[in-house]
Amino acid sequence: MAEGTNEGTAKVVVQQLAPDQGGVLKTWSFQDKTTIAIGRGDDQDVEVVDPYVSRTHAVLESRDGSWFLVAHGRNGVYVDNQPIQERPITRSVTFRLGSSGPLLSFQTTAQQNESLATLSFETLPMSLFAVDESRLENEVGQIAGRDDFVRLQEQARALRLKRKEHL
Repeated sequence: MAEGTNEGTAKVVVQQLAPDQGGVLKTWSFQDKTTIAIGRGDDQDVEVVDPYVSRTHAVLESRDGSWFLVAHGRNGVYVDNQPIQERPITRSVTFRLGSSGPLLSFQTTAQQNESLATLSFETLPMSLFAVDESRLENEVGQIAGRDDFVRLQEQARALRLKRKEHL
């Protein structure tokens, strides 16, 4: 995708939101990027796999220190349930790809820093947990050695053989 640097370009964040509760499903963070392409294509900066999303569905562009949301997809881009072709962004915007497609939000670092919230945190991707490999191996070994598990494995093998015979 086209990319350039701009001395005044701040860090920006794009998030895919859950359709029901509005929680964050995925977060992309960009620094010094002036064009952010959104779509289902694997060459997009923000890849969103959904039947309503075009290969390149929308583009976020920084022009002269301001951000713009530009529609490119055939199913349109909606802000406040209204279709848009191009819209300037003041700090943040929530938009939908297609009338019933995925919901995304865009915000600049300035909007995050000016928040007067009691609690504030970065919503960047990070590991939520780590697997203790030795503990995992030990617990799997314990389960696999139990009589009831061995019986279930035998039943599963018998069912697979029976199924193969009928095919």
